Amino acid sequence: MRYRELGATGLGISEIGFGCGDTAGLLTGGPAEEQQRAIRRAVELGINHFDTAPNYGERTGGTGAGETNLGRTLKELDARLTVATKIDFRPDDFADIAGHIRRSIDASLERLGLDAIDVLYLHNRVGRERMLKPGAMSSRMALTDVLGPKGVAETFEELRSAGTVRVAGFCSSGGDASANREIIESGAFQCVQLVYNLFNPTEGRRPPTGFEGPDFGQTIEAAAEKGMGVVAIKVLAGGPLGGSPVPHPLNRGSRTEAEFEAGARQARALAFMEVEGEHTIAQAAVQYVLTNPRVSCALVGFSSVEQVEEAAWASDQGGLLPGDISSIEDLYARDFLE
Repeated sequence: MRYRELGATGLGISEIGFGCGDTAGLLTGGPAEEQQRAIRRAVELGINHFDTAPNYGERTGGTGAGETNLGRTLKELDARLTVATKIDFRPDDFADIAGHIRRSIDASLERLGLDAIDVLYLHNRVGRERMLKPGAMSSRMALTDVLGPKGVAETFEELRSAGTVRVAGFCSSGGDASANREIIESGAFQCVQLVYNLFNPTEGRRPPTGFEGPDFGQTIEAAAEKGMGVVAIKVLAGGPLGGSPVPHPLNRGSRTEAEFEAGARQARALAFMEVEGEHTIAQAAVQYVLTNPRVSCALVGFSSVEQVEEAAWASDQGGLLPGDISSIEDLYARDFLE
């Protein structure tokens, strides 16, 4: 396992992070013994960064289920690793932004069995204006909710000053790109979490020729220039870049089964990077993200121990070769994602 600095935070983390969300599902709906086995193996392989949120596992075990499972397992293993969690805002929480953040972090610390959080993210995306929708993190924050008085940034900084939080971060992809740039330029956050993968690389570059997906706004370069850490999520695009034609039984992500299967068919265009018994599409997808030196960590969701081992191998191999990158560019030009 290789390690990278999380921007200028002084925090060194493994290139592969352990995603504990619903998409992979192990830490939200898997058997406790399998959760422990996977985390134990991850630690053995050098993975030291784990990412969760209060709403992970909500559909299967209630609010905080993912945090509770991670906290229990880390205690069983007596492991002190780098842990990230998030603040989710529902419509009723906007009446007292600072108070909600403090109540949420206190609850997260209790579920995780920790005294402090290494990285705390604002989970909701940000736009010019507030947009309220039911459910966890469905609402969009206004820029003033984040940077204004008694807003997210001010409260996160108070938590940092108190030692409750080490690094303040926000999630960008799906928010307003210009608002994200203002947040970055404010200097109020030290880390950003964003969607970056072979299917949508636009957080790391301008849309390739032939690409017709959403443009997430090239946040990686702007963040890195400010010394911010960059954590990539959806590295396997919610599963389809994992190489399987159907989702794992624990995968309870946002894609329908039909959407997953369509994505998996698209991923077969990357079969030229497969070597039977040696190199998989999933490993190539992870390597693609790690090829960008400005990415601090590729956060991968795991459904099994075998998937942990597969991703860890990709870190040991480094980034993709220039020839593979060139071949991928040719695929974009031929609309292979259509």
